[in-house]
Amino acid sequence: MNRPTGGSSANQSNTLADLEAERENFERQMESMIQENRLVLDGHADSISLQFTLTVPEPLPEAYCAVMVGYRIIEGDAQLGARRVAVKVHRLGDLTPASPTDVSFSLFLGEGDYRDAQIELFFFSGDASPLPTNLSRQLKKLSAEEYEKLRD
Repeated sequence: MNRPTGGSSANQSNTLADLEAERENFERQMESMIQENRLVLDGHADSISLQFTLTVPEPLPEAYCAVMVGYRIIEGDAQLGARRVAVKVHRLGDLTPASPTDVSFSLFLGEGDYRDAQIELFFFSGDASPLPTNLSRQLKKLSAEEYEKLRD
């Protein structure tokens, strides 16, 4: 009967010693960055968090929110003039007019400068029909005739 063979205890000791040295080196680097205030770069992030309260005038099954974020790209320590636009979709679920819905979620995006980010929210019903809001762009007041046509 053959016994399973493993690495020698000398190899395991070297591996553990290497891991310990790597951990100590990482701790020294982090401590240095903290002391020199290089750990937090002003405006650099890779995610944003959104919080808002949503009120609907009538029941809305399976609502979704699409978030469009425009931000500046950052590579390493260099802030580039290029802008990127990311779109993420968040499921809101069934909404009812009986009570406002508090919405909170985070979007994980590419590393960038979000201080002057342009954020737009678009809402959709479960059948992907767009839903107008008080923040929708290009809203115009309907005439009485236009309103009656839409109601029918």
